[in-house]
Amino acid sequence: MSPEQFETLYNQLEKKLFNCAYRWVWNRDEAIDLVQEAFMKLWQKRKRIAPDAAQAYAFKTVINLASNRLRWKKVWDWVGLDGVQLLSKQDDYARKQQEYLLKKHILELPEKMRQVLILHRFGELGYREISNLLGIPEGTVASRNHEALKLLKRDMEKANVEMG
Repeated sequence: MSPEQFETLYNQLEKKLFNCAYRWVWNRDEAIDLVQEAFMKLWQKRKRIAPDAAQAYAFKTVINLASNRLRWKKVWDWVGLDGVQLLSKQDDYARKQQEYLLKKHILELPEKMRQVLILHRFGELGYREISNLLGIPEGTVASRNHEALKLLKRDMEKANVEMG
């Protein structure tokens, strides 16, 4: 992979990889670090990785790095969404509560479902790309995504009912 190809790949994937990493660790600074680390690993292995396999390698590396980081981290920092304009303190509280619940329920998903959900919704990858990346059939990707969304919806509705 040439430096020009690497730069093009970085420009295409940086935001998508950040979105995946952020939804895995829920910390902006850590997500940035994970993306940078993934690209450093890709750069180090650029001579052994075919250009058409580089995207899959980058996503797989970010997911693996994020999973490893969570295994070692005991306390997670809660980070709000950047750039959200607040209408009032009450709206702010409600938004933070919903965001907290969503994060909590995403983190509680089984890891295989969480992987597919994050890659599809936040990494903007299609089922075929995720299938190739994780080495599982497209049907399995679809069913894991569907099941993850079903569980999230159920848990969020249950939480909202309990909150009043």
